[in-house]
Amino acid sequence: MEFHPIANIFPMMGEEELGELADDIMENGLHQPIVVYEGHILDGRNRYQACKLAGVTPEYVGFDYSNGDDPLSYVLSLNLLHRRHLTASQRAALAAEIANMAHGGDRKPDQGAKLPLEITNQQAAEKLDVSARYVKDAKKIQRESPEHFDKVKSGELSLQEAKREMVISIGDVEIRTEADIDRAADQIPFVRNVKQWHRFCDQVGKSVRVMNEVVSRCGIDSLAETLRQEDLVFECDEVQKWCSVISDKMDEMKGAV
Repeated sequence: MEFHPIANIFPMMGEEELGELADDIMENGLHQPIVVYEGHILDGRNRYQACKLAGVTPEYVGFDYSNGDDPLSYVLSLNLLHRRHLTASQRAALAAEIANMAHGGDRKPDQGAKLPLEITNQQAAEKLDVSARYVKDAKKIQRESPEHFDKVKSGELSLQEAKREMVISIGDVEIRTEADIDRAADQIPFVRNVKQWHRFCDQVGKSVRVMNEVVSRCGIDSLAETLRQEDLVFECDEVQKWCSVISDKMDEMKGAV
């Protein structure tokens, strides 16, 4: 059976813990049934996997609305009770995952007002007891760098640490767009040199394509002359020098044949 997206907000047990749970279920049985919602496991993913390892057929129950909870609040309540050590950054990452998550499913008419189809950033922040600004920052990291987001969620990085790692600064300029590179180039000679190097590489690539085409069509004898006559716009003196060297080498090869 597949897991519900709400359940997947929280990480699974590690392999060792799961093995211990499987041993316990094999010896003592499954004490708490697995909760199902919309045909997917809402609570009990670890118990479900442990039952599979133990060769035990699990017991299933449907999600019960009678306690006043909606599915999301139910999962958050169960998991956060055992995860009180979570940092503000981790809670913000969890809130970012549930924000705008559709979770209502098929509902009876009298449940509509109680179960919104989507959770807003503000509502997610309130559920995880964290500021809405933190949730906004976490969603931005989630969108721009899933790798950093996972590190925030695991507690390896704070939001601020992740943001610092994601931004490249050259001098006083934060590089976020190509225009920022141009601004940095105006201030720092090294950046100008890098930009020139990239232009150089682009031009070398053009000359190599020309060389390959000439050799394939006309043979190596025509290459040196074509390099001299080809109407390419070389922005860097280094490219012209490079092509001159290649041309001389081609002349040497012709003379050696």
